[in-house]
Amino acid sequence: MINQFLSSIEAYGEDIAVITSTNSVSYRQLIAEVQSHKHRFAENGISKGCVVVFCCEWTSRDIAAMLALFALESTVVLVPKGEDSRKSVAISQTPAQFVIDGELEVTNIGGNYSHPLIEELRSKGCPGLVFLTSGSSGVPKTALHDFNKLLSKATNKKGKAFRTVAFMKPDHVGGLNTLLYSLVNGCALICPPNRDPDCICTMIEAHRAELLPASPTFLRLLLLSGAIHQHDLSSLRLVTYGSEPMPDTTLNALNEALPNVEKRQTYGMSEIGIMRSRSRGDGSAFMQIGGSEYQTRIVDGLLEVKADTAMLGYLNAPSPFTEDGWMKTGDQVEIDGDWIRIIGRRSEMINVGGEKVHPGEVEAVIETMPDVRTAIVSGEPNALTGTVLTLKVLVDHDEKLSDFRVRMRKFCAEKLPRHMIPQRVEFLDSSYGDDRTKKIRAA
Repeated sequence: MINQFLSSIEAYGEDIAVITSTNSVSYRQLIAEVQSHKHRFAENGISKGCVVVFCCEWTSRDIAAMLALFALESTVVLVPKGEDSRKSVAISQTPAQFVIDGELEVTNIGGNYSHPLIEELRSKGCPGLVFLTSGSSGVPKTALHDFNKLLSKATNKKGKAFRTVAFMKPDHVGGLNTLLYSLVNGCALICPPNRDPDCICTMIEAHRAELLPASPTFLRLLLLSGAIHQHDLSSLRLVTYGSEPMPDTTLNALNEALPNVEKRQTYGMSEIGIMRSRSRGDGSAFMQIGGSEYQTRIVDGLLEVKADTAMLGYLNAPSPFTEDGWMKTGDQVEIDGDWIRIIGRRSEMINVGGEKVHPGEVEAVIETMPDVRTAIVSGEPNALTGTVLTLKVLVDHDEKLSDFRVRMRKFCAEKLPRHMIPQRVEFLDSSYGDDRTKKIRAA
């Protein structure tokens, strides 16, 4: 299937495939790079069934190298370039045999790559793909996919050829979804050098991007930075958002800033891929999800999904699926007829003196305070109530912590019940939010 896919996108010829801040590459040139990398990797011993940790970023070179590894029917563990801790986890938690670093140098680390799920892929002659989950609680899990299934979904979902910004990283399920959608539809994939709001807007303006896939956290930073008003973003036709719940305040502000741009919520997980979705409207966080590859059901207020594109399993953990194949997402939802709204992970719910608090509800209120850039709420043990709410906050100007505590509590007292007001507060470092796609609440 991968070779057929490569042949089909080569037919786009001189159309632009990848745009970076320094150059652009056509589909013909991209496929030529794929073949060159494929030959060199094979000479280095990479073959069917090998597990390869690949440190990559959004460049035409790395995209071509990734496709070459799939064409060799290897199993690829994607790790962002420069994140040595993620690379170490990938090596220790997967049966890796090779590592390809940021300069495309191949190192045979001699790992034992025998694993029942890897053997299953080898026997079928299918390439594999491993996502490392976010790992907010403990060691990241390693989700193994049959890459052919993800590719089949993409090729069966042809759409509009939007010039698309590659916002999510290559190792993110949303990033891979963006890549495959772009290639299948002959789009130009616009790859910014970083995810600073001004940089993203500069690339949108310079290359007339039409589609921006992002996260609510980034979109809030984009609005706060002012960059959204300092650049010509008239080429944008669609903004999609996912990976975490969207606060109403952020969505309303985005609609005001980009009134002529369609907004669409998406839903997906490393374990099941990205689902098709339809938003109830630009101003609503309610959506419908599904498609021919998916079934959904709500059990005890939690979303469960059965997917044709579901992973084969974890390489380092027990299967999370029910006996009949349903994935328990852990996401609590609100239902309104045929529409659902993602509230957040039930595992993040905090019990304060017998009252249930979801941190996202508190964060959404605090982030409407003047000069608050980011708020992160979690729970800490307390001898009296069992748990108290702790707030980590990033503000836009110098302020004494004691002064902020006073104004935060006064602000929240008018909008939240007492048990939802954080009792402990600390400031985040000013670097928080750099290169992040969503909030990380757990340490």
